Amino acid sequence: MSEAVAIGVSPSHGSDFKKRRALNWLTLGFTYAAMYMGRYNFSFANKSLSSTYGWDHAQVGAIISAASLIYGISAIFNGPIADKLGGRKAMLIGASGTVVFNFLFGLGAYLGFLGTGQLLLGYFAGVWALNSYFQSYSALSLIKVNSGWFHVSERGVFSAIFGSMIQSGRALVYIIGPALVLVLPWQWVFFVPSMLVALMAFLTYRFVQNNPEDTGHPPLDVADASSGDSDEVTVSYVLRKVFTNPVTLTIAGAEFCTGFVRHGFEQWFPRYMQEEQ
Repeated sequence: MSEAVAIGVSPSHGSDFKKRRALNWLTLGFTYAAMYMGRYNFSFANKSLSSTYGWDHAQVGAIISAASLIYGISAIFNGPIADKLGGRKAMLIGASGTVVFNFLFGLGAYLGFLGTGQLLLGYFAGVWALNSYFQSYSALSLIKVNSGWFHVSERGVFSAIFGSMIQSGRALVYIIGPALVLVLPWQWVFFVPSMLVALMAFLTYRFVQNNPEDTGHPPLDVADASSGDSDEVTVSYVLRKVFTNPVTLTIAGAEFCTGFVRHGFEQWFPRYMQEEQ
């Protein structure tokens, strides 16, 4: 173990490395933020779905429930895929799926070719669940890429910066979402995020790399738990690591509780405000 790790001092990097790393994580961060827009935009279509198709809260909630369930389950299986493909490819897969299924959701609503009944409801639930499947790649990919660029002693500070930055996507959709619903047909709340994610996917393809070696810089020993780990990453490996670690299980339980409250608020509060005006 290096002296830097032992005393908690971050390793020094040259200016070229810092600039290239900044380009990498800023591009990746704003791509993730854009994908947030393509995930939390649904709340601004919640009331419009009921008004347009005569659906009650339970029917709209079925779309949300299907998406949430798929998002949670798919993260377990997509982790090994991201490890095998690399974070860059996994992020491009996730972003591409977000573009496609946000567009298809808006298009299905815009054209109305499936009527207004259960067939259309099933279409929306399926499309939004698929969007959530691809959305689940985003956090996995982001962590995979950044772990190759940041020494373990640097991650706390940069995680805080990164966490604040990616929330800009959520903040932006809460700013432009109401405006889109007011000035354009409500289906555009899906088209606009789709276009923004497409732009960021292109920039990710252009600028993001998995590790310093891919950009011509020397390898970086990040000195985390993965250093020297040669075990093949499979679904069974992930399940064993997760479900035998009490810390992971405690965090998962806490996240479930906070997520239950948070998502209920985020998905339904815009509708509540619209109905109470």
